[in-house]
Amino acid sequence: MKINQIAKEILSEGLDDWVRLTAFIYHVEEFTNSATERRAAFVETLIFLLEEELMVVGDLGDQVIPWPGDADAVVARAVRECERLDWDPRLDGCWFANTDAGDRWAQDPAR
Repeated sequence: MKINQIAKEILSEGLDDWVRLTAFIYHVEEFTNSATERRAAFVETLIFLLEEELMVVGDLGDQVIPWPGDADAVVARAVRECERLDWDPRLDGCWFANTDAGDRWAQDPAR
């Protein structure tokens, strides 16, 4: 799977603003052909972004308020959010914010 390519797209979008769940799913769908692949790629990409500390996931206030828990707990919560919204969140759902490391990763031409 093209996790690095998906991550690059999402992190690049995150350079300018927070990333909506719908945008995250859109970038995953660009690289997948089925609902099964989409779910797997979503999970793998999000695990990568969280374990490498490139993004945080949370609710939107004046900024993204990170969800508590380790990567597995946050991924499970994000998947539940996607399933609750039937993988079509429109303007609903969680938000994603780059960390400083995520900004550097997105701007690295070697990635």
